[in-house]
Amino acid sequence: MAALAVFLAAVVQSFLASGEGGYKVGGLGLIGLILALGALFCGIFAVKEPKIRPLLPRLGIVFGAVLTVGLGGMYIFGLVG
Repeated sequence: MAALAVFLAAVVQSFLASGEGGYKVGGLGLIGLILALGALFCGIFAVKEPKIRPLLPRLGIVFGAVLTVGLGGMYIFGLVG
């Protein structure tokens, strides 16, 4: 959830700056990417634990993977473009 909040904050900041967000938006994007990777890894390790309900770790894996791919893609296309 934190990665999603940071991603939305970066989108709003970029929109308000008319696409010229610079370091602020880039920094928010990198923080969001790190948080998404953390959610992905925590979800993977939590699923392996015995006697745990698998719903929330699986949701962490799904949302972490989606945000990691999305933010990673934005980061890569930002460097190339």
